[in-house]
Amino acid sequence: MSATQNARTAALEAVIVAHATELKLPTIRRRFKTLADEATREQQTPVAYLAALLEAEMAERAERRERRRLNDARFPALKYLQDFRFDENPKIPQATIAALAEGSWISDRESVILIGDSVPVSHCLFCVRHCASSPASD
Repeated sequence: MSATQNARTAALEAVIVAHATELKLPTIRRRFKTLADEATREQQTPVAYLAALLEAEMAERAERRERRRLNDARFPALKYLQDFRFDENPKIPQATIAALAEGSWISDRESVILIGDSVPVSHCLFCVRHCASSPASD
């Protein structure tokens, strides 16, 4: 590239950074160069490049939103349903807990009460609460 092209590219990159900052698009600000290089190597169309850039922004926003929701929920410890040992707790019905984790009870405006030994039930409760705070339950 010539010096003129390098200067023009640098100026355009500065404009993109400024606009992405003003529009609060941190992922685009951070990744536009990398994705542009990738698009050039793969001979993608400008529309494909733009789609990849916007997809990256949307994915990171969803990830930040989920982290924020979990943080706002102030769970004492993050627990996952796949970590629960149903075989060691045969009195807890796996199908029922899995159904609760899907969250249809939220949109149906139903209440859930879990009764039983503290550790296994609290683990299930935290898992259900985690699922309820995730974007899928909106």
